[in-house]
Amino acid sequence: MLIVYLCIGGLAVGVVIRFVAGPFVNVVKVPPWLKILGVLVALVASYAAFVKFRDLEAYRARRHWPVTQGTVVSSAIAGDLAPHPVVGFQYTVGDSTYIDTTFLHTPGFGNESRHMEVAEAWIHEYPKGRLVDVSYDPTNPGRAYIYLTPPWVDYFVPGLGVFCAVVAGFLLACPVSRKSR
Repeated sequence: MLIVYLCIGGLAVGVVIRFVAGPFVNVVKVPPWLKILGVLVALVASYAAFVKFRDLEAYRARRHWPVTQGTVVSSAIAGDLAPHPVVGFQYTVGDSTYIDTTFLHTPGFGNESRHMEVAEAWIHEYPKGRLVDVSYDPTNPGRAYIYLTPPWVDYFVPGLGVFCAVVAGFLLACPVSRKSR
């Protein structure tokens, strides 16, 4: 819910910036289609920000899950076009033993060789037989994670959403340009 307030606040900040800066700069007039485009971009970016903010909240909640000791049982690179590491691990909670896999992050940009370099680095960090800390969901112990840090994009997208809301607020506050005849 916080990201919704931030995006609405971003719209308000954009409007305030426009009116505060108005006397000091030439009056910016924008065509109506640009206002509509700005609002549509802000809505899409705000939705993406909302989704990524929920992901961040989920990462934050996982940090409070119970932790047990586990063992890496497999470590491989999957994916042809976008290679990424997949690590299998085994852990015990109470009398039950679980086997799970985790998808570790590779950069969302760069070429295939860059993805492969990052995937190989993850595989070397999690070799078969390594002991790992496993954070598991207390309500569903079969759901677990060995890496609790979100990727950078989960921080970038909410910021981009708020920025787009500020720009949309600025565009909405600008007067509409009229074609002269």
